[in-house]
Amino acid sequence: MLALFLACGRAPAPPPPPADTRDAVLIVVDTLRRDHLSAYGYARPTSPRLDAFAAGAVRYDGAISAAPWTLPSVTALLTGALPSSLGVTRHDSTVPDDALLISEVLSAAGWATGAVSSHSFFSPEHNLQQGFATFDTDNIVGHRAETSAGVTDAAIRFLDAHRSEPVFLVVHYFDPHFAYLRHDDFPFDGPAYDGPVQPGTPIKELRALAARIQPADTDALGRLYDSEVAHTDHHIGRLLDAIAERGRAERSLVAVTHDHGEEFFEHGFIGHTSALYGALINAPLLVRYPTGVGPALGSTEAARVSLMDLPATIAAVLGVDAPLSGPSLLHPSDDRVVRSETQKGADLRAVVGARHKLIWDRREDQWMLFDVLADPLDTTDLIASAPEAAAALRPHARRWGSARPAAGTSLSPASLERLRALGYLVDEE
Repeated sequence: MLALFLACGRAPAPPPPPADTRDAVLIVVDTLRRDHLSAYGYARPTSPRLDAFAAGAVRYDGAISAAPWTLPSVTALLTGALPSSLGVTRHDSTVPDDALLISEVLSAAGWATGAVSSHSFFSPEHNLQQGFATFDTDNIVGHRAETSAGVTDAAIRFLDAHRSEPVFLVVHYFDPHFAYLRHDDFPFDGPAYDGPVQPGTPIKELRALAARIQPADTDALGRLYDSEVAHTDHHIGRLLDAIAERGRAERSLVAVTHDHGEEFFEHGFIGHTSALYGALINAPLLVRYPTGVGPALGSTEAARVSLMDLPATIAAVLGVDAPLSGPSLLHPSDDRVVRSETQKGADLRAVVGARHKLIWDRREDQWMLFDVLADPLDTTDLIASAPEAAAALRPHARRWGSARPAAGTSLSPASLERLRALGYLVDEE
């Protein structure tokens, strides 16, 4: 495993920014459902550290991720562009060299840029190292390992190595992803249970339960998942403490979000990648702006926003001009429509407005409509009963912009084995 990937072929180091330059830290939690965070009102205390963070941050309640699986979603997070516009649509896609990542923008402007990853989809194998002087991949070790502690440790090492420099750091936590493990410090135990859902149960076995799933099974599954979320929350808290202890809190933009969520049989399936329901693309988004910037701390923003807004937001807050796609979170719009898509095991587009979501299945040329306020998990299709709402959104679904053909890369045998174990290399996903 490559521990540190040093970007090669870079231009000579630019002059350092002014001493009072701001930092940016982007924390991405893999497979994190917004509705399983106590910071968003979930009944179990899964996120006490993020609850405390949210009290001094801005909570975005209308955020949507660009895709329901890691590679295209992280690409969108770093470029502000729809994945299809860059050809990042397959498990072996590579981000084109001419894509502009926020890491490249900030590296050229003098920031120390680093990434810590625990998923092979966010790695140099997919050309996502662009603009990162340091790319730590030590924690990309598969679905049965606990990696949150190691990810936080690596992130803190990066901060310590750049104490005198402004930094841009991306930290990707993996643990809420399958396989679901029970953490002794966060057990969330319930009624006695000896059914088929056990810690570490393979994803194929979980999917085989779909036809006979019982409430006790889904409860056991939720408790395991919530234990993973709380465990990750604890280690995110350690990173937030490190930022504060090093005197960086007031000068930093710190954003916490996901790449995608997870379905737990709400539509007869467990997993992600090939659907655009709320459990997958309703994104948690907590942003603490530097002192004197952005909305009031502890406030909530209900307007529709996209995770693709993050690159432009980071550039704006850090005072760097860059031709990045997407608007800034600093200027939300009440009537905005945002987009999400997947071409993995499906060909779907979703457009989400203030009240409704329209999903277009382009293979079958079928449409579904949901009331995202009354029905956030998209359980009741309104396409027949609300034709006017569907008609208002349909033009947005048809205007998607140009798509680039996917350019594949040869993945290592270890990466292919990990993806197969995670369930990505099957036709149905």
